[in-house]
Amino acid sequence: MPASTSSTSTTGWPPDMLSFKQLHITCAPILPPNSGYKQSVLGRIWEGVQAGRTLHVVALDNESTRAAGAPELPPELTTISYTDVASDTVRNPLSELVNLFTRDPRFARIFSVAKFRAAVADAIHTKQPDEIVAESIWALGAIERREWHRVNLVIHDVTEHLLRSSMQGERSWLRKLFHWRDLQRCHSFENDLLRDFPGRLTFLTQEDLAHYQRAFGLPSSRCAVASNRLMMSSVERKLHRDAPFLLFPGSVEFHQNFTALKWMAEKVWPLCAESMPKSLSVSVTGKASEAHRAQLDALGMPIVWMGEIPYAQLDALY
Repeated sequence: MPASTSSTSTTGWPPDMLSFKQLHITCAPILPPNSGYKQSVLGRIWEGVQAGRTLHVVALDNESTRAAGAPELPPELTTISYTDVASDTVRNPLSELVNLFTRDPRFARIFSVAKFRAAVADAIHTKQPDEIVAESIWALGAIERREWHRVNLVIHDVTEHLLRSSMQGERSWLRKLFHWRDLQRCHSFENDLLRDFPGRLTFLTQEDLAHYQRAFGLPSSRCAVASNRLMMSSVERKLHRDAPFLLFPGSVEFHQNFTALKWMAEKVWPLCAESMPKSLSVSVTGKASEAHRAQLDALGMPIVWMGEIPYAQLDALY
């Protein structure tokens, strides 16, 4: 189903005008859109294009593997300009251990390196944006504080929930240690940034917004919930009428995915179960610990746990 083409902002600001210029700072290449983070970022970029704004995207690329050549933007985004800035920081056990003893969390250090800061400063100087959209709190480290008054900070997750979920879902004990250490530093780090943050804040859910307002006293006048529109093409669906299923693509080891599936099982499924085919099930892809499976299975919604699957197989399920 194609995404809506409405250009109305859920926040009422900035105005939809052809001369309005936005600079998006992302913490990953936007292509391929193989994660929830990238899909969310693409949706906001696509929304800006639909509103007729002039968009430039700077992708801070810390991914360990990269596709050869420049990404080919989809037809919907041919009007934007795009710069991928690859990190040249050497990742080794020693540098990772150093992160255990620093004041800021690991990702804050990763995305505030000199190369990233220089690329963002250059983009601000050359593009002269009316608004800078920072896609995650880590992206703020690449933006000079004197520019924060025109930043719209998009908070994708409650950071402490994300770090705790990452720690619990990680197989490596060393990486569990890294996530645990970041969790200890998380609140003071966010407090330093958000208490006097002069820009605007956008959250993906009302629950996340409420959490941050309680934790940091953020004024409602500068907070909003994202529209969460996705950039989607039409999909030709082949219905499995003999064994119909709903698809939930996402690891339940991430707090928001687990919460969403739990909410669906508790609040939605009981209202619909009587009118649904008895053979209907919910297929869940991605990592799922035995503990999380047991908690969700106990709620009575029929779940088929598919585990981590190749992207091609996921496309076929869509």
